[in-house]
Amino acid sequence: MKVHEKMRRKGVTLVEICIGVVILSLVMTGVMRMFAGGIRGSQQGMVHLTNMQTAAIIIAQVEYDLMRATELNDPPVNTTETAARWKIKSEDGSSSTVIYNLLPDGLERQENNSTSGDKKHVFGKGLNLKLQFRHLEFVITGEKKKKEGMLIDLKVASDKNSNEEFHIRRMVVAKNLNCTQP
Repeated sequence: MKVHEKMRRKGVTLVEICIGVVILSLVMTGVMRMFAGGIRGSQQGMVHLTNMQTAAIIIAQVEYDLMRATELNDPPVNTTETAARWKIKSEDGSSSTVIYNLLPDGLERQENNSTSGDKKHVFGKGLNLKLQFRHLEFVITGEKKKKEGMLIDLKVASDKNSNEEFHIRRMVVAKNLNCTQP
């Protein structure tokens, strides 16, 4: 009988296998939850980065156009609108009109130039954009000239139901304008 008892104790019982499987499944569940949390965090980070990059590109283009502006047509002074229009001095020295229109699926920039024709580009396709242009006139302390510029308020979200929204406000002074004395 002692021989049979020794032979039985060398193997693993069904109960021990079941306990091992339960412990292993608990450990694997915890590891999978950690991976799932990491993936969710990574996706939120990518959405935030996309929103930031889109906002930076739009603001950079608007700022570049405003720095070359020779006349601010729309919106009128001290009003806020989602569309804007101004004249700029093009790189070739000719005059162009730049128009920004907020569309349901992005922001359209249209440049009308008599020599090179019309150029259109849509920024932020597929993203939820909220944009406002506020035309301002002001006098800088110590200077005698009246200045003009635009306060740009831009919000970028991945979709309408998203909690992830990037918001930026920027004041850009149009330096090429022929402003008058206050």
